[in-house]
Amino acid sequence: MAGSMSVNGKVVSVRSPLAAIAPGIFSLGFFFASMVAPPLGLFAPAPLYFALVTNGYLIGALVALAAAAVILATGGLAQAGLYLSTCGLMAMAMAFSYNRGHSLERTLAYATIPVYLAGALAFFAAASLDGRSVMDTMQRMGLGLVDSLADSYAGVNADQALLDWLKENREGLAGLFARLFPGMAFITLLLMASLNIAAVRIYSLRRGLTAHFANHDFAGFAAADWVVWALIAGGAGTLMATGPLNTASMNILLITLSIYLIQGMAILHSWFLRFNIPLIARGIGYFLVFSHPLMMLLISGLGLTDVWVEFRKKNNAKPEVNP
Repeated sequence: MAGSMSVNGKVVSVRSPLAAIAPGIFSLGFFFASMVAPPLGLFAPAPLYFALVTNGYLIGALVALAAAAVILATGGLAQAGLYLSTCGLMAMAMAFSYNRGHSLERTLAYATIPVYLAGALAFFAAASLDGRSVMDTMQRMGLGLVDSLADSYAGVNADQALLDWLKENREGLAGLFARLFPGMAFITLLLMASLNIAAVRIYSLRRGLTAHFANHDFAGFAAADWVVWALIAGGAGTLMATGPLNTASMNILLITLSIYLIQGMAILHSWFLRFNIPLIARGIGYFLVFSHPLMMLLISGLGLTDVWVEFRKKNNAKPEVNP
């Protein structure tokens, strides 16, 4: 961020008022921009991370609290709490991993799991204060999502048969959303952490800083061995279990598939590097993967198969180049 520089391989801060508040301003900008462009909100932790790394935990925490105070004044307690429990906590976890020199896999875990648990606690508390069960709250969220989707389709003059189908299956779709919401929330946070780590790397390298994770190599990402057993258990429970166990199994299956999707993308990335595929062609390839659920499932299968088949030959792989 503005106000920081690299000296003798270390990130140091330039002590000026602007340098101190700039990360909070940028983070707020991303957070508020999510109202018109939701994906931008995913990058709100990155500026706070730079504040923590360049100025230390105390100054970084004060910047996050100041930004939360602005959100409290403009959006209320719920929005401020959401900001601190997601953006603030994720930035803190990333800074902790940076200072400890954690691997990419551990950094992703630290940046995702605590935020997920904090969000789950807040969600349970909010549901209790409203006097509703957690499932009822998620069902109501699902109904709102289906109605919003139907309105969007109606606004673009979508096929009437599709609108009728959404209306007829409104309750069922909302129920499915409620059952899968825990897994989808985890995947969203995992994506958010991945994007912020990538954004930090790109910005740090472009500005000549050392605030990125120097020991992270996406091409070498590999899930822990036990994840495959979680995948098998989730798949078996989804097929054979009923009731709450079936719901839990479906979410475990969804989460583990997303982890192997990342591993599959890492394999694809390693192939791109090995064969010197141009950056534009890589971007098209990544876009094609995420443009269709079937492609994502195939890449997840590639990541899973990597547990038994070594797709990345270390002796042939080329080092990852800076973006």
